[in-house]
Amino acid sequence: MDPSCLCHYSYKTCYNVRDRKRNGDLHKLCAFHRFKANTSHRKHVLKRTSSFTPLPDLSPPTLDLETIQVLLSL
Repeated sequence: MDPSCLCHYSYKTCYNVRDRKRNGDLHKLCAFHRFKANTSHRKHVLKRTSSFTPLPDLSPPTLDLETIQVLLSL
């Protein structure tokens, strides 16, 4: 088997065949390691988005009609 067709998993030698992309080219990893990498990435994104705290509301303060009339009379 051609070594360029084998999985390029970096932590351990993997002898599985690389998975195919939709356009017919080869991915870098086999189907098993792609699944593991995608699952790990989804967990990372979920953790990052769940720990995200939204900024406080920074909209300009609203004034009621009486305050506007007082300010205009000055």
